[in-house]
Amino acid sequence: EAEWEYAYRAGTTTALYNGDLAVCTSIDTNASAIGWYYDNSSAEDQRVAMKAPNAWGLYDMAGNVWEWCHDYYEVDLGASPKTDPVGTDIDGRRGMRGGSYYGYAEEMRAAFRRGHDPTSTYYVGGVRCVRSKWGKRKPSAAVIATA
Repeated sequence: EAEWEYAYRAGTTTALYNGDLAVCTSIDTNASAIGWYYDNSSAEDQRVAMKAPNAWGLYDMAGNVWEWCHDYYEVDLGASPKTDPVGTDIDGRRGMRGGSYYGYAEEMRAAFRRGHDPTSTYYVGGVRCVRSKWGKRKPSAAVIATA
């Protein structure tokens, strides 16, 4: 989850990677510029890369489908700062980040998180393929964004 949030924020500190969120449960200008959620998607998934990418060129970090994270989901991370907590396997749930076309704008915030059982057929979840090492040739940001 920490790696996902780092990639989402792309050096920003605001609720969304393009600024603050003004409206949580209806149309929000900043949220609409970067992702699909209930109030702008007709409650349907949308084609990828149709909204603005973050500063690192990553598309669809917010909205459209929840992104699965490898970490186990912990409901309460506590008040003290943590560096890349991986959670403990209490009930098998994994972290999900980013929000979806079937949720509200507030779920697209960088810090919003939820957990779900990865063996279920959760219809608004997806994955983002990521490689930590690229070998001899590192692809451009555009290639990474479409992976």
